[in-house]
Amino acid sequence: METTVMTMPVIALRALTVLPKMTVSFDISRSRSVAAVEKAMVSDQRVCVVTQRDPEDFTPQMEQLYHIGVVVRVKQLVKMPGGVVRVMVEGQGRGRLLQLLRVQPYLEAEVREIQAVESRGSAKTEALVRAAYELFQDYAELAPKLSPDLMIHVLASQDPGHIADYIAQNIPMRNSDKQSILEELRPARRLEKLYRLLEREVEILALDQEIQERAREQMNDHQRDYYLREQMKAIQTELGEEADEIEEYRERIAQAALPDEVREKLNKELGRLAKQSYSSSESTVLRNYLDICLELPWGKTTKEKMNVSAVQKALDDGELLTDDCGAVERMGMPVTLTAGSPENLKITTPLDLILGEAILQARGEGVL
Repeated sequence: METTVMTMPVIALRALTVLPKMTVSFDISRSRSVAAVEKAMVSDQRVCVVTQRDPEDFTPQMEQLYHIGVVVRVKQLVKMPGGVVRVMVEGQGRGRLLQLLRVQPYLEAEVREIQAVESRGSAKTEALVRAAYELFQDYAELAPKLSPDLMIHVLASQDPGHIADYIAQNIPMRNSDKQSILEELRPARRLEKLYRLLEREVEILALDQEIQERAREQMNDHQRDYYLREQMKAIQTELGEEADEIEEYRERIAQAALPDEVREKLNKELGRLAKQSYSSSESTVLRNYLDICLELPWGKTTKEKMNVSAVQKALDDGELLTDDCGAVERMGMPVTLTAGSPENLKITTPLDLILGEAILQARGEGVL
């Protein structure tokens, strides 16, 4: 029920919603907000606080403000460094913003007080209050930093409207959701709305806890694997297995005909391998690297016969482009064999292979 219309200063709040009967502290720095508080302090200390629709709007007008706010009494004002003023207010009741009368040097508006609606003590309302108690207890078990006093205060109240306001003010919730609680004037409907929002918050907290537990288990598994790898490394060191492997690599490096820079590189990688756990993925990569490098034919050469004229002759004679090829696709495209044994029917030979065969023939090594 709406009653008296008053003219009072207005503070536009960014990303904050104040509900009735709640004591809230917040900081203000905009000149219009500071002037509104100072105006209230020299009169009856009352001001209307309303939430902006867009927190980024520095100078909101009537259409950028929610029309339902709270009439509060300023209890404390502290000036902070940097032009910031910390204000403590106590909500008194809901108020409807009718129109702005001025925007400079502070916001001033006509505000109609909204009288609180008394709750009917029906069985349905009692059941709703009990359900809200149980759900809030579930929330308290999942919330990491919820004050025990908050639960005591909620359980001590039988007023569904006050329970909804108190819970909405004191738990993390989107400002648009808090505003929807503020704008609901019927106590039972307000608690129903709060119950639905609280159900979503409980679900989010449960999922968050599940994710954290899963991450904690994975971390414990990694720590366990590291501990076991270190134990395995210690056992292998005691048995001499890892030392034998390192010594074997060292001997192979020493015996191979390696260039000095290659030998230095391999000895460096061998030193890294000696510091790794035997079963780690990095030690596997290092072993493969050393094995591949040591299996290369270092210092071994073959006699090469390169005769460009012979290659040109082989190509000019056309010995490799016979009728055995049903189709020759030039410019590097594949050649499909259509004659010969059945095993050759599926072979495709690119043009660069033909050139390779010509080179091998010229070197006296036959065809591929």
